[in-house]
Amino acid sequence: MQTADAEWDAPTGRQVRTIVGPDAAVELCAEIEAQGADHLLVSFTTPTGVFLAIGLGAPDSCVVYWESADPPYFQSRGAATDPSAVTYYFGGQASELPCSVRIDRESAFWALAEYMRTGRRPQTISWDVT
Repeated sequence: MQTADAEWDAPTGRQVRTIVGPDAAVELCAEIEAQGADHLLVSFTTPTGVFLAIGLGAPDSCVVYWESADPPYFQSRGAATDPSAVTYYFGGQASELPCSVRIDRESAFWALAEYMRTGRRPQTISWDVT
């Protein structure tokens, strides 16, 4: 079970909370969405610097992963039925992502739970290397 620092933007400013395990990570996401998240990326960074972010507050979701500040970086690969790019906000900045990152919310949460169990890139979803 992994420990990670979760970071997200809230109406009151940047928030950081230490999370332990998959249940706590999923519960935090539900809490953030209950506060009205709208196309918001929430990141989970382990003590070793491994990073995963999940998209909240939208009908679908996305997941971004990297093991360090250096490439390769990974983003979820979905069916891309909607051709328009999707914008999520992180660190007060808009991040426009290609339509191919869109995956269903259930798969995104399964990936988050797997990451919080293993600390590794989840195998429950498909990935594109960027």
